[in-house]
Amino acid sequence: MASKQSKNLKASKSKKPLCKHTEDALENYFASLNGDRPGDLYDLVMAGFIARLDDLNKLAERSPGFIWRLESETEEAIAVQAFGNPKLLFNLSVWESLEALDHYVYHTAHAEALRLRRDWFEPSARASFALWWVPAGHIPDALEARTRFEALWADGPSPSAFSFRRRFDPTGTAL
Repeated sequence: MASKQSKNLKASKSKKPLCKHTEDALENYFASLNGDRPGDLYDLVMAGFIARLDDLNKLAERSPGFIWRLESETEEAIAVQAFGNPKLLFNLSVWESLEALDHYVYHTAHAEALRLRRDWFEPSARASFALWWVPAGHIPDALEARTRFEALWADGPSPSAFSFRRRFDPTGTAL
């Protein structure tokens, strides 16, 4: 059942069909990145982040393996609030494979933004990125993402929520 908050959300306008997967990629996976930052999102400290955001989202949508990303009704990627804290940014996407997301995150213009994240976001003792497998055709919502983050924070990496450093395959076997 979709959360009340997710009823106001829609899929991105990617032309890639959601369920077009190979036999080997029947499970997709989700990634979420967030960070705390004091002050207004649009203050000068955040200007570099905000300036890159649309281009990075467009790059993700054009990237091999991209399936879907969560957007608000206004199509602002950063407008979704899954944790009740307006300073906590939230990004949710589905990809065909770990390799496809890994390539986007670490081998495209996104990698530069990742290197600069400490200029924009406060370091956190908790994981700021969670991955998990979902069945083909399933669209995770903000409530599901929050539940996965809470599991990662409470139990560390597991088949239910993991990181790039500690990965699990769709059967729950550590990689």
